[in-house]
Amino acid sequence: MLVLASVLNIVAVCELFACVANGRAGQNGGPQNSLPWHKKLWQRLWSLNPFALVPSVIFAGVMPIIARYSLGINFFRNIFVLFFTYMFTILSVAVFMIKSYPVADAAFEIVMTLYISYGFSSLVLLRDMPYGEYVYLIAFIIPWMSDAGAYFIGCNLGKHKLNPAVSPKKTIEGATGGILVGTVSVLIYGFIVERIFALRPQYGWLAFAGFVISVLSQCGDLVASLIKRHYNVKDYGYIFPGHGGVLDRFDSVIAAAPFLYILCLMLDRLSLFA
Repeated sequence: MLVLASVLNIVAVCELFACVANGRAGQNGGPQNSLPWHKKLWQRLWSLNPFALVPSVIFAGVMPIIARYSLGINFFRNIFVLFFTYMFTILSVAVFMIKSYPVADAAFEIVMTLYISYGFSSLVLLRDMPYGEYVYLIAFIIPWMSDAGAYFIGCNLGKHKLNPAVSPKKTIEGATGGILVGTVSVLIYGFIVERIFALRPQYGWLAFAGFVISVLSQCGDLVASLIKRHYNVKDYGYIFPGHGGVLDRFDSVIAAAPFLYILCLMLDRLSLFA
């Protein structure tokens, strides 16, 4: 789980940098088609700004490890040191590369790298909780089922646009259906766990978590859509054929996992199973 979270985190951050570089290239007129292929490749790699990308990749890879092995106050102390060092490094790169690396891009990449890293690190934290081997799967089930429900219900019943400026195809009917499907799916998951593993799911808390996380995961999906629209990209990557990159596939999970973890902490380690 730790290795998977770190790898996905690193890939997602690289996709983010490529997205920002694409927007920057569009503003500058894009790459010159007359250049030889090796110069085009070098131009593409350089557009990602390795001086900022390498510290971001290190931060993304280390964050889940700190989440796993830091306990109590050590977690916040280690996160403070790691994040401040990373943030200061990226801002320093913007100072010395002001012509090719705008400070607005640097600030955006810092915020989004932290956002993505918290998402994947939360999966590790959820896995380490009591009954975590069942709880962390909820961070995948609710967003993905909610997304599927919103798609199919929106295609068949959708009439009123949810937010056309961000995502023209999403509808209020689809979003409502997605919340319903996400909530029902986690209840079905609880029933399956009860039958197979002889646990006692707390169906009331599961339904509450299903509703809240379905709403938040759809907001996370809209956040990812807003960024793609701003930087004029269709997909973040091509790792998953037909689904795009890691950020395309896990955008709602990244938003759902931290809130599920926060929900568990706020409700005194929410007892979804007993």
